[in-house]
Amino acid sequence: MNGFMLTAAGTPIFTILYMAVIVGFFYFFLIRPQRKEQKDKQAMLNALAIGDSVRGHCYR
Repeated sequence: MNGFMLTAAGTPIFTILYMAVIVGFFYFFLIRPQRKEQKDKQAMLNALAIGDSVRGHCYR
């Protein structure tokens, strides 16, 4: 290994940066889309009125 790899891997700033990248990945690719889907679903459910026809999937 070269000298840069030995010093860069041990510094706390790279560890914090690495953790921030992982948290950002999880937020933008997992948490945020799920929240948007839940928000859209809740808006659809709130828009339903008595007598509306609902078509959906039949799960077995």
